Amino acid sequence: MRCMRDLWSRCFIEDFEDIYHMGYAFKMHDLMHDLAISVAKSECGEIKSNSQIVDRSVRHFSFIDLHSQDQKPLEVLVNRSKTLRSVIVMEQCEHIGVSIINTCLPKFKHLHLLCLKCIDFEVLPSSIGTLIHLRYLDLRFNILLKKLPESICQLQKLETFLLGGCSKLEKLPQKIQKIISLRHVEITTNERNLRENGIQCLCSLRYLFFYICENLVTLPEGMKGLTSLRTLYIGDCPLTSLPYGIKDLKRLQKLYIVSCRQLNLKMEFRGEDEDERRLGVRTFVIAHLPSLVDLPQLILQGSVNTLQCLRIESCPKLVKLPEWLQNLTSLQTIEIINCPSLSCLPEGMQRLTALRQLMIEGCPALSESCRRDDSR
Repeated sequence: MRCMRDLWSRCFIEDFEDIYHMGYAFKMHDLMHDLAISVAKSECGEIKSNSQIVDRSVRHFSFIDLHSQDQKPLEVLVNRSKTLRSVIVMEQCEHIGVSIINTCLPKFKHLHLLCLKCIDFEVLPSSIGTLIHLRYLDLRFNILLKKLPESICQLQKLETFLLGGCSKLEKLPQKIQKIISLRHVEITTNERNLRENGIQCLCSLRYLFFYICENLVTLPEGMKGLTSLRTLYIGDCPLTSLPYGIKDLKRLQKLYIVSCRQLNLKMEFRGEDEDERRLGVRTFVIAHLPSLVDLPQLILQGSVNTLQCLRIESCPKLVKLPEWLQNLTSLQTIEIINCPSLSCLPEGMQRLTALRQLMIEGCPALSESCRRDDSR
């Protein structure tokens, strides 16, 4: 966040917007964009036509709007296989992506980045395991993808693995814990229960996203292995509860829970001493949870000294906020949106001396209560 705002203040980026505390939208300033293109043009190439002449020094390729079945662009990649570092295939170039998957993967042994987003194929071949230098693999929104080979677990240098929107993916690789360098993972899977000693053993993982997992009813109970996790996002999953083991995520800073229609979050302490209760969550966002009636004491009061932002949106069954909310004295922002059953704030809100912003929107009874109560 600090880095992004610094770039904004220096006019490197513009139209900067914080989107629901989940991410940022911005565009690069035109002058910075032109400078970046000028610096990178000797190594980066956008392929837009089959007849395009490509400089021999290009190592990073993006394929855009190639509708022809001509194989000339593919030949360009193969001829540069020893120097090739990045391949990005846009969805309009599906034939290029499918050809790469079926015939060319073993040739790209020095590849660092491979993006095959929205390319329709059912099975990723085992030859993916030969790309031992791969750092970034994007397979998002391949709606026909059903299976990943176990050889993918040989990618010891892989840091970013994106599987979000792969709605037919049957299961994750059995030995995914062997991809020891993973830092950012996005998952869509048809599994009901994630295997123990799997993804929760990735000690380098910092960002973990589950979304549109239509059958996922539980998350693993044991999470002690996720010692580096900073951000956890759970969206569009039929969970009824979160595992109590979430208390072991001592470095977790951001927790987002969105559009989980059956989820309630009544999570109370179970007699732990004060040190075991201590978490470090700074941003907690819940939205579109129609079954929610309680806020999680385990997470929020466990982060009493760190929590800065609390956003509650579209939780129609939430009738009241807990009295212990007044203990969250580090809170700087509270946003309550479209929670029509809420009618008042808890006593002791004046104790929140760090509070800088209180937003109430779409909560008519709560808004009226706050207007009438001069003491708050």
